[in-house]
Amino acid sequence: MVVRAARGARSGRGRALAVALTAGALAALPGRAAAQGDRAAQGAPGSDTPPGVAWTLELALDPERGLVEGRGELRVRNDGAAPLGSLTLVLYPNRFRAPDPALTDVNFDRFYAPWFSAGGMTLRWVRGLDGRPLDVRAVPAGALPPGLPDGTVVEVTLPRPVVPGAWAEVDLAFGVEAPARFGTFGQRGRRLVLEGGFVPWVPAADGEGARDPRAPPALAAWDVGVRVVGPREGDPTPRVLVGRGRGWPVRVEAEPVRDGPGSGHVPGLAPHPASLPEVEVRADAGPGARVGEGLERLPARGRLRFVAATPSLVACPDLAPLATYPPQGEAPAVAVWGSPGTEERAERLVDLAQRVGTYLRTRLGLAPGAGPRALAFVEAPLRDRFVQASLDGDVVFFSDRLYRVFFPLRTFHDLEVVRAVCEALAAQALAGVAPAADRAWAAEAVGWVVTQAWLTEQRQLSGRTLRRGLGLFDFIPAIDQLVRAPRFVGSDVFYGRLYEAPDAVPDELGRALARRPRGRVVAEKLRDRLGNARLLALAGEVARAPARGLRDPAAAAAEEDLRAFFELWLGPPPRHNVRITGYEVLGRLPDGTERVRVRLAREGDPRPREVGEPVEVETDGPDGAPLRARWDGRGALGVVTTLRRDAWLWSPIQLDPDGRLDQTDTGDDRAPALGKLLVNRARVRVDLNRGNRNEAALGFTFVPGYDYAHRITVDAFYEQDERGFSLDYGYGFGFAIDERNYGLGVSAGFTAAQLFTGVLRRGALAAETEGDLLSVRAGVGFDTRLWSVNPTWGFAASFEWEHADRVLGSDFRFDLFAGSVSAVYSVVRGTQLGVSADLGQIEGGLVPSQRLFDAGGQGGVRGVQTSLFVGRAELTIQTELRQMLVEDLDVSLLGLAYLRKLQAVVFLDMGDVGDSIADLTRGGWKWGTGAGVRAYLDAFGVANVTVRFDVGFRIDDVEELGPEYYFGFGQSF
Repeated sequence: MVVRAARGARSGRGRALAVALTAGALAALPGRAAAQGDRAAQGAPGSDTPPGVAWTLELALDPERGLVEGRGELRVRNDGAAPLGSLTLVLYPNRFRAPDPALTDVNFDRFYAPWFSAGGMTLRWVRGLDGRPLDVRAVPAGALPPGLPDGTVVEVTLPRPVVPGAWAEVDLAFGVEAPARFGTFGQRGRRLVLEGGFVPWVPAADGEGARDPRAPPALAAWDVGVRVVGPREGDPTPRVLVGRGRGWPVRVEAEPVRDGPGSGHVPGLAPHPASLPEVEVRADAGPGARVGEGLERLPARGRLRFVAATPSLVACPDLAPLATYPPQGEAPAVAVWGSPGTEERAERLVDLAQRVGTYLRTRLGLAPGAGPRALAFVEAPLRDRFVQASLDGDVVFFSDRLYRVFFPLRTFHDLEVVRAVCEALAAQALAGVAPAADRAWAAEAVGWVVTQAWLTEQRQLSGRTLRRGLGLFDFIPAIDQLVRAPRFVGSDVFYGRLYEAPDAVPDELGRALARRPRGRVVAEKLRDRLGNARLLALAGEVARAPARGLRDPAAAAAEEDLRAFFELWLGPPPRHNVRITGYEVLGRLPDGTERVRVRLAREGDPRPREVGEPVEVETDGPDGAPLRARWDGRGALGVVTTLRRDAWLWSPIQLDPDGRLDQTDTGDDRAPALGKLLVNRARVRVDLNRGNRNEAALGFTFVPGYDYAHRITVDAFYEQDERGFSLDYGYGFGFAIDERNYGLGVSAGFTAAQLFTGVLRRGALAAETEGDLLSVRAGVGFDTRLWSVNPTWGFAASFEWEHADRVLGSDFRFDLFAGSVSAVYSVVRGTQLGVSADLGQIEGGLVPSQRLFDAGGQGGVRGVQTSLFVGRAELTIQTELRQMLVEDLDVSLLGLAYLRKLQAVVFLDMGDVGDSIADLTRGGWKWGTGAGVRAYLDAFGVANVTVRFDVGFRIDDVEELGPEYYFGFGQSF
């Protein structure tokens, strides 16, 4: 089979997308596509050994229903030294039978909406070639990574042991039902994405021939017959792309299906007639050809032969070929498939991919014409990451929300594309890595190294630069939270984070069972040992000679045994902490610079100090530029000597300035550690009901010693009846900056204010007061509610006491006691019941009207007028039923924010105020009801914000029906 390589010139930015489509542009280098039929015999690129796994398979696909049926023969070579008595098979779709243990309220909607959907694979039969059934046993869950459902891995007992070098042969049939979910495995709407794993896979073998079920799929020779059924009457014709390693993609035509009995199921498989054509490559498209011409195309029935770890497929009626360009110089061929009307994004992807591909080949030192030369982008419903490379590196899946962010931040989406392109092309170059189980993380590591070199040489605004720059301005709490604990999509790239959040879901096929850290962790730990230049040289060496793998060349470059090193950084992150235990000034230079000795200690997991994890210390040098000293990290204690320009607070000693350590505590990373200033408590309250409860307040919080368990808060407030300031101290047990609270806190405070009249409505049963108020406060609180943006479960309770007396200089004398209890419970996913109760009592002879409890308003009975019913005692109960109306919206609000969800709320409130709690328990309460809406926004595309609007009506008094209006941010409770 001969392929003509067509060349077409690209137009500049803003012109129409001219295309020149050839199989050579999509599949491989000239000559490689011609050898497509021989790949099954050649095995992995760069290797003369045929793969140890071979499939002869018939597939029937029903994209509309997300169903796959398969039947065929599996052959596995015994590469071990002992007879083989059983085969290990991974039924990857069964991983989706139960929610992943890492799913939380914070990240659930990045994978499922509105609720969990189970998928799975069923083995119809497993037989020997003589037709006898074979015994199939599920591997116990205890032998697998935590959280994987039973049946994810099975053992097939062979009829007789297979001697080393011989082949085990079985006949099997299976069925797959894709889960309704986001990501690269599942169905969302009319788009089906199965990034490998929809065929039972044999795990890759290690150097001894053993097959660990946690390993990625082994390279296999595939001989696959493909049949796509559809469309049914009234349904659009699905466009199906079948991935086959480097031969991505082949478009398979659909076969019409008539309505009638059995039409709701995938038709039974029948052997393909010998007369069916093999894959034919049309290479007659010349310069100026229309988009979509020249692609390899398969009829409704046809066969594919290729070598890959596992085939992939994408099916969708509106999946359109947006742009395709052939190789140009050292730039790879690039194709983009996505939604019609997004050609501008496609052109941006092509331009970036070809520039990055050229750069990668140059930096890795690949010979001209060698290495990866083809890449396809395919749009997928990704929510947890913007861009994700497939296991074989033949395709990059990109989110339909890519570049849907405030336009100055689109550069960071570019960085995600750069990272994924580098990983994909590295995966192609490292297809021959042995043992095969290392291929996925080695490709991630090499891709990450090239990505960091690209960022440095292109001088782009990187996540590390942004994080360090924001360090000067993170006195704003929102920025401080984003820097310390970002929770939005792509936050690890935005802020250059090496480590994932503890609740990150390993959604890639290569990490599904291993649960290993991303390859960038290994890459950066190697950078600590080798430095930038030697690390880049190592990446090139691995890409040019992939059969050696990465471990041995890395050990040779480091000139030490790295077995313990790889065991540590490819396993669960160690729980440890490095701290500054003290420092001393050794002397002062003539220019005023101090010479200091810094003492360090490492606590917790002993492995980092045994392997040696370098620790950097930064100070301001003599010329004001940052000056760094390094401890090799070996042992429990370390000492470094450095220079510091200024003394004490204006030149703190900073440990781990780039965040390269995954520590349990970062509050002890500065010396001297005066603390951090957070400008917060900024709030504005506008009374929409003419109750004169308007307010403006501004304050700040000081975090002493950078320890977020301690907080000193100062507020200045301006209300219509009270103006002054308050000072509070709070201590939280186990509290950390995050979007979830779980713990106990205590507080104490002081308030000084001037009180004014003119707030209570005419007819209020209380006289207004004015004067000076000085009071002290104390409180305690406990909160288990999950995720402040949308609490779906949890309990919170608090109690506060305020005391004012003339001894303090106040014009008033009273004791105020107030308690609050609230709980939220999820009936089903998307539906919550919430209840909150407030109880308060004021004792004393001189009580200011400004401290009296108000029966109405947002914190009282909604629907009851504010500033009318006030008293010394309060008992209020608020109840809410919250129902999510629609999730996964993508509505741009002038590019400044994006509407993601809408939630409806109905509420019923009850309660009253009086002279004592005993009086209130006798009944006669005020009642209010109403409804509201919650809009969940991504501010600038990165920060979660909830906007609340309620309308309330009083129902116990027909003369005061309302309505009353309430607007605010966040949930009511």
